[in-house]
Amino acid sequence: MSRTKFGRLSVGDPRLVSDLRNGREPRAAMTKRIEGFMTGYLAATAENTIHVR
Repeated sequence: MSRTKFGRLSVGDPRLVSDLRNGREPRAAMTKRIEGFMTGYLAATAENTIHVR
């Protein structure tokens, strides 16, 4: 997944990853949104992997 797609899907900000790399500090609410997205994405990916042959 591209960094812009990750930012757009996780928090609606396509510049998220670039900004973080340049020193942006996310607040607690944003961190929770990102972690929630990653958890859900990993779970969905794991489910799809199990069913794919």
